[in-house]
Amino acid sequence: MGYNFRNESPCYSNQLKKLLKTYPKSEAEIKKEVDSVKEDPMQGLPYQGMSVSGLRKKRIALKKYKVGKSGGLRFIFLVSKKRMDITRIAIYQEKDYGSEGAIKRMIRENIKAILREIDNQ
Repeated sequence: MGYNFRNESPCYSNQLKKLLKTYPKSEAEIKKEVDSVKEDPMQGLPYQGMSVSGLRKKRIALKKYKVGKSGGLRFIFLVSKKRMDITRIAIYQEKDYGSEGAIKRMIRENIKAILREIDNQ
């Protein structure tokens, strides 16, 4: 039995829309890679440097644009083994952020936005 997507940050939705405009030929490929974590949520690596248990990073290549995993997309997601669900935090290209510090700030803000959304439900 696979996991389900529970929530996504508002920023994730915006990031995905922007990436799909930039890489329209890879839309199916991107969505397939994102959806694949529902069957195997331990894909990718634990996201280092953040004190959030279950936070993972999956690299996504854009084959139709000849962009490998190292220059491709990063999909950040949070796995809850207890609830068997996945929260989509961010999807981005590293080149869009100046530093690792900027990426971590963006991820923290996305997590805070999701927590506010959950509190308001």
